[in-house]
Amino acid sequence: MVRTYLYIKESVNKDPSQLYISDVADVWGPLKQKLCGINIGELKECGAFAISSLDILRICSESSGSSDIGVLGSDKCVVIANPQGRRKPLTIIKAIISLLVMFAGGAVAIITYHMDAEMVKVIDSVQKFFTGNVTGNTLVVSIPYTVGIALGVLGFCGLFRKKKDITNPSMIELELYEHQKQIDNFSKEGGFWDDW
Repeated sequence: MVRTYLYIKESVNKDPSQLYISDVADVWGPLKQKLCGINIGELKECGAFAISSLDILRICSESSGSSDIGVLGSDKCVVIANPQGRRKPLTIIKAIISLLVMFAGGAVAIITYHMDAEMVKVIDSVQKFFTGNVTGNTLVVSIPYTVGIALGVLGFCGLFRKKKDITNPSMIELELYEHQKQIDNFSKEGGFWDDW
């Protein structure tokens, strides 16, 4: 007889509702249809909960009447119950304020760097090199320089790529991946969740 396998997922984001085996594990084998529809329980509140692979195996064995089920993957699945409804206006306002603060901080950092590096003299030198004279109006050089910095940062972060390239990820994709991995490790080790 062919054995049925459960591949337990590391973490799952889900609306507060019914939680099924198919939400927390990928199922392969002859009992797939029967196991995927098994109801584990109901997520009534927002938060994070950990379900051990042994609990998932016990629920599957009791519900299917079969003990020939193997478990692969993670030893725990962290279920994060998040409502996917409309965003609250306060959340949007907080996001806008955060973006404005970060934009202002970035602008101050760039201005401070340019003051320390005496960019006015550098821009005058560039203008003199290309035009032969210094007029004091540095907008001809300053505007392309500023646009070039913005485009360079966007290009460095990989925001101009049309499709995702797995073999050559951008810096932002790597940082997001590392951040998600740290969150998963933290939550698996009991950082902020309750037991199921």
